[in-house]
Amino acid sequence: MWKNQLSGFSVGEADAMIQVTAFLDPLSPATQRVAPLLMALAEGFGARIQLMLNPKAVINDVPIKGYFRYVLSPVPTFDRSGALVSSHRASFNNLPTSKLLTMNIHPPGAWFVEAERCAYDMDNILLDQVTDPVLSAHYTLDHLLLTGHASDEHRSPPAGLQLALS
Repeated sequence: MWKNQLSGFSVGEADAMIQVTAFLDPLSPATQRVAPLLMALAEGFGARIQLMLNPKAVINDVPIKGYFRYVLSPVPTFDRSGALVSSHRASFNNLPTSKLLTMNIHPPGAWFVEAERCAYDMDNILLDQVTDPVLSAHYTLDHLLLTGHASDEHRSPPAGLQLALS
């Protein structure tokens, strides 16, 4: 039996509508990707998250070879005039300066995101060759692919159906 006070922790109310229990290896790349999503569930939807740390007993290699940050806001924020505040950013500090780094974005599959402004090649970053005090890149969502299907009352594809987006 897992003892919560020794190997994990809980966030959120015990009677929350959404209950999530996760067993995560704290040194795995998958945990780096799942942890921000669990935080968003707790903050944005009031979910109760029970997290149990389950590290591997033996480590033969350095398990984490990358640095990840999620830019995720579970609840939109607005200014006084009602406009959406878009202050989404990911920051990294104290990265190794002599290693070759790449800045990638992992958007959902139907999103087409590309770099809008960047002063350096984001695939080949050597921080010891960067002259600016801050390396920044601005990305924009260029296109969004919408997919779906339609059926008539007999559950067959309707003939000659046109889709008009306006």
